[in-house]
Amino acid sequence: MLTSSSGKLVEELTESLPEELKDAVRRQLMEEIERSEILKAMQVAQVMKYERGRFRHLGGEKDLGVPAHELENMMQKATRSAAPQRETIISAGGERVIDLHAIPFDYQSGGVLALDITEVIEKEREIYRLQVNIYRDVISAVTGGRLQLVTGQQCKELQSQGELIGQGRAEAAEDIGIGRETLRNLVVSLSEKQHKAAVLCLSEALTNAVKHARKGRWWAKWTGNCLRLVIVDDGPGIKLSNLPQATLMKHYSTGNSLGCGFTLMLYYADTFYLYTNPSGTTVIMDFSAEAGVNTGKTGTV
Repeated sequence: MLTSSSGKLVEELTESLPEELKDAVRRQLMEEIERSEILKAMQVAQVMKYERGRFRHLGGEKDLGVPAHELENMMQKATRSAAPQRETIISAGGERVIDLHAIPFDYQSGGVLALDITEVIEKEREIYRLQVNIYRDVISAVTGGRLQLVTGQQCKELQSQGELIGQGRAEAAEDIGIGRETLRNLVVSLSEKQHKAAVLCLSEALTNAVKHARKGRWWAKWTGNCLRLVIVDDGPGIKLSNLPQATLMKHYSTGNSLGCGFTLMLYYADTFYLYTNPSGTTVIMDFSAEAGVNTGKTGTV
């Protein structure tokens, strides 16, 4: 519920407006305040009035470290467009995340709500990390350790290992065929069956990259005892909520999943590493020279 103090703030913000505009602007302002839930945490918020290029502090904390030029630019956008603006920025000291709302009253005045959402963001990140860890442990256990969800740092380390022996790009169907042929012609210490399996898995991974992300890049590396394939795309990644289905269910496919070929790749690769975020997905597959195709594997998941 909105408290009486919020009404007073809105009245003070709009006191200089023409009478015929006050009611409409006050309703808009109260709705914006309610949506941002500013009143639930006024101790971490800052409320200011903007008029003729100047800001006046009205309530909340005295200083959230919001850069003055950010406030000015945002308020100017709001007054020029006659529409509310919202941005998330980092405080001047770099230690806080601020949710900014700029609400225009006319072409030279308006109000600003600045909400410190640092703790909210950190809590969301903590919950996300917990979910990822749970999924990582469950997926690894179900697949006998063959499928591993890795962090960004672990992904970089895996990519840095070994000697580069082949690489390519895939932006169209014909590029997938070129990738298959390139890998097929590489001289590696794998059995014929393993080599064919690796070629098949590369083809599936590149098909997914072209289908879901429009393009992909791949590298083949020799680590001393195995062939490592790295396939990277810049697509939307796999949503956390879809990870169990995308990695453990046969024939599961969505617009941003690994597709039906995932089951095949998981079956043939000795170890399958996966890193995904909203900026893209990286698939890393190891084919051991010592293991042999399907040796010690439990079959499809």
